[in-house]
Amino acid sequence: MKPVKLMPAKLTPVTSIPMTAFVGPQGVNGRDGVDGRDGRDGQQGRDGMMGPMPNHRWAGTALSFQNPDGTFDDPVDLRGMDGTDGGSGSTTFTGQAKTVNYRQITVASFRIKANDLISGLNIFGVLFNGDVTVYLPTNTPPDILINVKDEGGFGHTITLEVFAG
Repeated sequence: MKPVKLMPAKLTPVTSIPMTAFVGPQGVNGRDGVDGRDGRDGQQGRDGMMGPMPNHRWAGTALSFQNPDGTFDDPVDLRGMDGTDGGSGSTTFTGQAKTVNYRQITVASFRIKANDLISGLNIFGVLFNGDVTVYLPTNTPPDILINVKDEGGFGHTITLEVFAG
C-alpha cells in the first residue's frame, strides 16, 4: 500500500475552554540531581561567654569534676614535685647597726609567735603560690620591726591580721 498524504484541515483556535481543563494529576517526583560543590567557609564568629564553673571537689591536693550523669571522675593529684631543700628556714644576721631575723612562709596561713621575733628587723618572705594570711601578735614592742614581703613574684594577696598572743 502506498502512503496517502493528508492535507490538514483548516484549524480554528479554541479560546473558550478554561486552562484548568488541561491540568492532570500530580506526576511522580523525578530523581535528585548530583550535589553541587561546597561553598566557601564563612567568617570566624565572636567568642562566646564563659560558661558556668563545673561542679568539682578537692581531696587534699587531688581534684575531680562531676560528670553530666552526677558521678565524679577519678581524682587527679595536682601536687607537683618536691622542691629543693630550703635549709633551716630561719637565719639571724648580725650587722653593724642591727640584727635581722629572716623566715620563709610556705603555707597559706602563718602565725608569727612573739617568741619568734627578735629585737630588730624581722623579715618574713612569702614563697607560697596563693593568697596568704599572716597573723601578727598584738602588743609588739617598738624595738621589733616586722616586714612581710612577696618573694615568689606570684602576684597573690598577703593579708595581715593581728591576734592576741
